Amino acid sequence: MAYSIAYQFNIMWLDGVIWLPIIILGIDRIINKNKSELFFISLSIAIISNWYIGFMLCVFSFMYVLYSLILANDITLIKRTFKKFFMFGILAAFTGLIVIAPAIYTCLHEVPRLVASADGTVNYTLIDILSKFVIGSFDFYQITDSNFADNYLNLPNLFAGTGVLFLFILYFFNKSVDKKDKMKDGIFGAILLAITLITPLNRVWHVFTYNVWFPYRYSFCLVFYMIYIAYKSFL
Repeated sequence: MAYSIAYQFNIMWLDGVIWLPIIILGIDRIINKNKSELFFISLSIAIISNWYIGFMLCVFSFMYVLYSLILANDITLIKRTFKKFFMFGILAAFTGLIVIAPAIYTCLHEVPRLVASADGTVNYTLIDILSKFVIGSFDFYQITDSNFADNYLNLPNLFAGTGVLFLFILYFFNKSVDKKDKMKDGIFGAILLAITLITPLNRVWHVFTYNVWFPYRYSFCLVFYMIYIAYKSFL
């Protein structure tokens, strides 16, 4: 995917790409099998490997749990899942506390600046983002600071193959898929895209900091979701 091409300059952040599907599989096992070992081990390793991307994985994991259970009618299942998710998520965070504690202290100093900048500005228009769903859309200047490339928009790298894009779109026209599921999936995808669009939300997912170069460092989560929906079009 285009994200991996862009981040070949910063391979320390590619660990998250590897661990994300394993973490999500761990969450699915909590929901379906009431087993939490895979979630705890994979999230712990991801946080220790890179606390910064680990935070982004935690945010997406929480959103994924909400997304997975939003249509569930089993209250017992919902309570059990959230109990195990938070319990083992917190344990995973404590496992990586040696790398998290100094980072939290540093990031807390950025929160006032983040609050002060919460003006609801947007990073790009929806027309602009369409260019990132086609092959060859990676541009080195789009990952640099705007001071170096004033004529370039910094956009998230979302391309993961024409086949993925085609199947992603096809899923929402599949008549065999329940309308409630398609609505849920569409809303979740729209929320993920809106986070990249709205500046304050984008900064929150960047651990409450201003990132210099390499914008939208969590965008591999959006690509994962597109692949996930593309896969569901086969089911």
